[in-house]
Formats: sequence, structure tokens, C-alpha cells
Amino acid sequence: MLGKLVMASLWLLGFAAFCLGCVQEPAQQQGPPVEPTPPVAMGQCPSVREVDAQGRLLLEQFTVRSVTLRHPFEFLPWVHAQLDGLRGRLTVVKDGPYRTTQQSDDVGMLKKDFQLPDTNFTLLPIRFTAVIGTVDHCRDGQLDVEYDVLTTQFLPGQTTAEAHQGNLEHPERAANVTRPKRLQVVPKAGYNASDNFSGGGGIRILTSGRPASLDSFTAEGAASHTYQSASGALNGSLEPPSFGTISWRLGYSYASLPTDRAALGESRFEGRVLASTRPLGETGLVFRFGGQAEGGHLQSGFTAAELGPNLLSNSAYGSTRIYSGATFSTKHVAFRASYGIEVGGNGGFGVDWWKQVGDTSLDAWFPIGSHRPVQIESRFTAGTLDSVRGTPIPVAKRFFGGNAQQSFLDEDDWDFRANPVIRSIPARQFNLTSSGPGAERFYALNLTIAPVVFRQPLLPSEVTEDQGFNDQVNEQWDVLAAFTAANHITKDRKYPEVLKQVSSVHEALVGLSAALQSAHSAVAPADEALFSACSVAAQFAKRRAESAMREDPAVSADARYGFIAALVKEGKEQRVPKAIDACLNRLSPALHDANVTSASRDLNATFDALEQAYGKLDRAAAQNRAARELSYPKRIFGTIVHDLNVWSVSPVFLFDTARIWPEATSGAGLRYGVGGGIRLSLVSHANFTLGYARNLHRAPNEGTGALFFSIFISELLR
Repeated sequence: MLGKLVMASLWLLGFAAFCLGCVQEPAQQQGPPVEPTPPVAMGQCPSVREVDAQGRLLLEQFTVRSVTLRHPFEFLPWVHAQLDGLRGRLTVVKDGPYRTTQQSDDVGMLKKDFQLPDTNFTLLPIRFTAVIGTVDHCRDGQLDVEYDVLTTQFLPGQTTAEAHQGNLEHPERAANVTRPKRLQVVPKAGYNASDNFSGGGGIRILTSGRPASLDSFTAEGAASHTYQSASGALNGSLEPPSFGTISWRLGYSYASLPTDRAALGESRFEGRVLASTRPLGETGLVFRFGGQAEGGHLQSGFTAAELGPNLLSNSAYGSTRIYSGATFSTKHVAFRASYGIEVGGNGGFGVDWWKQVGDTSLDAWFPIGSHRPVQIESRFTAGTLDSVRGTPIPVAKRFFGGNAQQSFLDEDDWDFRANPVIRSIPARQFNLTSSGPGAERFYALNLTIAPVVFRQPLLPSEVTEDQGFNDQVNEQWDVLAAFTAANHITKDRKYPEVLKQVSSVHEALVGLSAALQSAHSAVAPADEALFSACSVAAQFAKRRAESAMREDPAVSADARYGFIAALVKEGKEQRVPKAIDACLNRLSPALHDANVTSASRDLNATFDALEQAYGKLDRAAAQNRAARELSYPKRIFGTIVHDLNVWSVSPVFLFDTARIWPEATSGAGLRYGVGGGIRLSLVSHANFTLGYARNLHRAPNEGTGALFFSIFISELLR
């Protein structure tokens, strides 16, 4: 228990480094050598300093039963390989005599030599490695030696609903301990009655140096004997100061999608620009907007008799899409809303038809026990398609519903659903209307509930539920808030005046030190204590002022501000007030030295000017901004500590309702679906979902329900 608490506390300190990385570029500070960390004795093991009657350490009378070296993200191949290499360098060995100094040396070696990966982000994180050594199971003359390596190098992230889900599925990415790879390969597979069993994957190649803002090349593909899709694109992004992110995409996509009667085909070239603001406010509200121009060919296997006069089976086309949305996430809730318009022309760009789609989702995670969250997902989508002046519309642009989602923005992190999803009907088979295949209008409501029933927590419950651990959590967030606020204060437009006054205070302290040195020989024995107190206080203040003035790239901005805070009355050290009290108020009246008195008064005058300049800094605004910036990492931390599991099994309960128009009779386009299934999640590895939904209120030509299965596997080349 003790070892787990110590390990968690060190992990928390590593997480603390994340928040500093959110607000500043890290500095490589060189401090004094770190003293060896003694091991922690667990269970019934004697303490590391307990001795017998002869003065021998009790622990060193044991032999080593086993040696274990662990890391919470050991499933990453680069972590696993590095641990394998470090295991051979441990001086504590199996079946050998146990020595506390050897384990302390091993801890020091692991702290020094465990390497975090380089990142491919423009903002450099502060890197932190903590190591805890423990001994356990001391019995029968043997003990177990354990080392836990904990690493973090967090970066700020988007507070979008998609990002929140990504943190649940990939905590190692949130912690930024994944090694950046030029080549990424992700397989995928799935099943539904329309597409049958399909398989495929995606490849992503990152560029070197981001020429012309180009980030990557991506290609994806999947196929079955009835279904094919493929795409390829160039992707890039920009990060304008004080705005957010602007991304772009130039690509080509092809799809052949079966329905219950004929296939729909589409091939197109597209160009897209998408902008996202920085998170705003405590909820991290993000606004998104963009546009896309595309052109290509739409096809179908429907005959003219099946379509009627207002639909086209095949047509070249060009269209423009404009879309916007907003998203935010809190500790247990994620929300997103999107709206888009597509205006298109037959044969090329024009205004022959136009489509509107709105999509909102609200997801919630409620804990019902330790690491047993209930995930509730709700979503509402609606859309319309209208002709301009009665012009026929390509049938492939109509809405086809079922248990497969079609996106308004293909191949994008923005999850924007654009068709009626009902899981009790196979993909694209919910389409029969009074005017032919495909709907002109629709709405769909989906509800999913998935409580975790079996799991293995990423962090043990005895740690996350311990009051001492939670007290340390709160204390660390208070410290981080102070550091973050300090960093923002250094960017205050009035901060340069503070630095100027610090320089004046330093000059006064130098003058006071010179006056004290000249007067030292004349100090009476009775005044030696007062003289010594003044000299020491002046030296301490002068050193702090020198540190605050020194422009050393190895010293971060908030550290320099800390030296300034040590000079003023508001700070805990109050170095200058103490020097003024010791020299002007106590020594000068007793010493009667004109130079010392004058220099002390000069220090008092310059300090008054420093206090006035310091008081004009908007420290309250900096503290409020720090609180806003820390709200996102606090939520990530809470998710990792209280929700994440190494693996989990959840039953899945679902309810869907959807309606399409035009209807032959009132209510003919209305459907309900209820069902359930099972979800197996292997954190950072794979997600499997298998289920069945019953089709209620079905049409005569529809089945009684639909089986759905999906599998997502993380990158192969880790």
C-alpha cells in the first residue's frame, strides 16, 4: 500500500510538469546532484534503517527472490525495449545478497538514463521522470525488489468531444509518451448485412520539417465482396498566434456502397479548409468552421423506372460545403453541435440543389464505483435536401439510413454525422420513400448506455481512494496554479517597469553592502549582532535581486518572477523588508554611521518604488487565466485516475428512432430500434463491439433486425 501511494505521488508530480509545459517553454535547469533515494519497505519488511543487536541492517540479511522493473506504459514497444536494456544494468540481482545502497544506486541510474521520446510538436514539454524502489514479501530469508518508472511530458490539448474520447482510449497519447513515427499503420474491420465482413486499414506518413505547412500524407481503404472505399490526401495545418489551428486537405476519394437494391458510387476530388479556435472559458469551448469545394462523378445501379423523373442515376457534379460548430467537454460531459450546408450543380459547379444537416451529441460518464463508469451517449441528427427550380437531383446525394454512419466531413477528426443512423436496419437499407430510393428529409435519435462491469484499473483503487493521496493531488494543483499564474504575470505589459525597479533596488543593496564593509571596523562589540543581522539580510536580498535580473536561458520566466516575489512584502521570504528592518530600523540608530544610514534610506526609497510598480501588475487576471488553463489538465488527470482501465467489459444497451420523408402514408417512414451487445476495451490496443438491434415498426420488405460488429485496432507500428 505504502509503495503504491509513493508511486502515485511521484506520478502526480510528473503530471504537474505537464501543466507547466502548457504555459511555457521548458528550461534545462542545472541543479545540485540529487541524493540517492532510499527504497521503501512494504508489508512486513523491516524499515531500511532498522538494525539488529549487532548494528547490522535487517534488510541486508535477506537474499533477493526476484527483481521487477515496471512502467505504466510498458505496452509501447520503445518503452518495453528500453526497460529490457535497463534491466541488465541493475546491480541488485536475483539470488544475490540484498544491499540498500545498490538499490538506491539503481534508482539513481534509472532516473538518469530512462529517456523520454522526442516530440514532433512546436511547443516543447517539460520532461519528468520519477522512480520508486521498493522491497516486499520479506519472508523465509528472501525478499522481492521492485522498481517503478513513471514518466510524463504532457502538452496542452484540444477540449473537444473527440479529444475527450481519445483520452479515454489512448492515455499514453494524452501523456505524450508515444514516440513520434514517420509511418503509422492502423488496421480496421467490421460487419453489417449490407457490406458483409469488410477489412482494410489506413496509412499515415508524416513529413519532415513541415514544408509549406504540409503535415502528412494519408491513405485509407477497406473492402468486401460488396463494398469498396479508398481515399488519399495531403494534409497540413497552421497555428496562428492567439487563434487556434487552421488545417487544410487536398484529396481524392472513391466509394461503392451497397444498399438493399443497388449500389451507390462516388468519386471526387476535394479541397478543404477547417479552422478551430483555442479553448475558451472554464469549459474549454471550441468553435469550428470551414469550407470545402469538391467535384467528381456520382453513380448508382438504380434504373430510371426505380428513380422517377426528379432523380438522376448518374451525373457529374460540383459542390461547395460550408460548415460550423462548437464543442466542449467537462469532467464527465462532452458536447458538440455542428451545422453544414452543401450547394451543388449537375455537370459542374452551380445551384441546382442544396442540402442542410444539423448534428448534436451529448455524452456523459458517471461513476457508479471505483473505475466503473457508466457511459451514456446520446445523439440527434436531422437533414433536408431541396431542389432549385425543380432540377433533378443525383440519387447518391439523397439520405440513406441504417447502422453505418456517413460523415459530412469524410476523413476528419471532426465527427459530423450526416445520415439517419438506426442500428436495427443494415447500412443504407433504410431508404424507401414515396418518391423513390433515398430520403429528402430525416431525423434520427440514438441512445447508448454502456456500464463497465468487469475491469482492471490503470491505477489501483487503494491509491485513488486514499485520502492522503487526494490531499496531495489538491496541494499539487495549488502549486501548479501559482507557477502558471507567475508565468502569465511575466507577460503583463507593466512587468518591464518592475524589472527596472528591481535593478534600482539591486544598486541600493550594492551601495548598502559597500557602506557596511567600510563601517565594519568601527562596530562596537555590543552592536556586532545587529551588524551581522543587517549584513546577512542585505546579502540575501542582493542575491535574490541578482537572480531576478539575470537573463539566463536556463532559468524560466516564472522562476525569475519567483525571485522578484521573494523581494517584496507579498512574498513569503520578504528579503528587502527584512533588510530594511535590520539595517534602517535596528542597526542605524545604534551604529550612528552616516553612510550606512544613507544607504539604508536609499534602499527604502527604491523599495517603495518597486512596491508601487509591483502593485500595478494584474495578478488577479493572471490567476484567473491560470485557473482556466488548468481546468483541462485537471480533467485529464481525473479521467486517468478515476475512470481508465487496462481492460474493461461492458454490456451495451441501445435505443434508436428515425424517420424519413416523403412518406406514402403518415408514419410509414418512422422506425424504432432496441437492442444490446457487449463491448470489450483494451486500453490503447483495441475496441470490440458486438450486438444486435431489433427492428420495431418495420416495413414489409425489411428484416426483423440487424447484427453489428466493429473492431478498432491501434497503430501496428508502435
